[in-house]
Amino acid sequence: MTVNSNLPINALLILASLFYSGTVLPDTFKDGGDAYKQRDYATAVAKFKEVAAKGDHRAMYALGSMYAGGTGVKQDYKQAFKWFADAAKYGRVDALYKMGLMYELGVGVKQNYRQAARYYRDVGQKGYAHGQFKLGQLYLQGKGVQLDLVRAYAWMFVARQNFQNSMPKTDSAGTNSETRLAVDEFQSGDIFATIHLKLINAELDDIKAQLTAAQLQEAQKLVGEFSQYR
Repeated sequence: MTVNSNLPINALLILASLFYSGTVLPDTFKDGGDAYKQRDYATAVAKFKEVAAKGDHRAMYALGSMYAGGTGVKQDYKQAFKWFADAAKYGRVDALYKMGLMYELGVGVKQNYRQAARYYRDVGQKGYAHGQFKLGQLYLQGKGVQLDLVRAYAWMFVARQNFQNSMPKTDSAGTNSETRLAVDEFQSGDIFATIHLKLINAELDDIKAQLTAAQLQEAQKLVGEFSQYR
C-alpha cells in the first residue's frame, strides 16, 4: 500500500479506516474466510468473488476492503468503491460509511464533501456512531455542509453516547479496549471506535468552549432529538 506522507494525520486515519475490515468471519463464504485467515489471499479473493456473484454481501464488503488495502490484489480504489457500493445495496451501514470516507478523501471517486455528508447522515440516522462522528467533523469544518458548531457538537455528542453504550461491560473497573457497535453485526474488533472516541472527547471540549450559553442550550436540544439515532 502506498501512502502519501504529506497527508495530514486526520486524512491518514481516514485512509487507514477505509481498508480496515476487522476480523473476517467464515460462514457462507467459509472457504474464503479460512484462506484469508491463513493469509492465502489469492484463494480468498477467488472464493469471495465466487460467492459475491451469488449475492453474498459479506464477500462484497471483504473484497472492497482488500482492494482498498491492496491485500492479495493490486490496490485499486475504484474497485474498492465498486464492491462497497454493491455491498451497500444490501443495506450495510459499514459499506455506506466506507463510501462516505472515499468521497471525503477523494480516493476511488472524485472528492465530494456533499456526497460524504449525505452518506454520513444516512448511516448516522441509522445509529452508526462512526458516521455521526464524521458528520459532526464536517459541520465543524464547514465541508459539504454549512459550518455549524451547534450541529457539530450535537452529532459528536450523540456519537460519543453510542460509542460508550456499545462498549462491552466488564465486572472489573477497567474498560475493555475491544469494542463493537451494537448496530454493526458484520464486524468485530472495531479498533477505530476507541480512536474516534478519544478524538470526540477532545473536540467536544474545544467546541463547547466556543459556544455561547444560548448556542449550548440549542445544541443540547438537538442532542435530545438526535438521541433517537441509536
